[in-house]
Amino acid sequence: MADAGATSREIRTSVVPKPGGTATQGPDYNGCLGRFAASLWQITTASKRSKSLSRAVSRIRSFQPVWADET
Repeated sequence: MADAGATSREIRTSVVPKPGGTATQGPDYNGCLGRFAASLWQITTASKRSKSLSRAVSRIRSFQPVWADET
């Protein structure tokens, strides 16, 4: 989930909280997720597999801010 070359152990250490701790996420959860989204995740492929994501992408693409009509 982190980088294409990351091992399962590295990913687990990054995203899973330490046992017995109070954290709900691992120490580099956000960084790991960001690297995954930026380098590996493909929104087009994901949209084909998820109806809700497909709808969200469609709405975002068709969005026109209100101020766009004022110019």
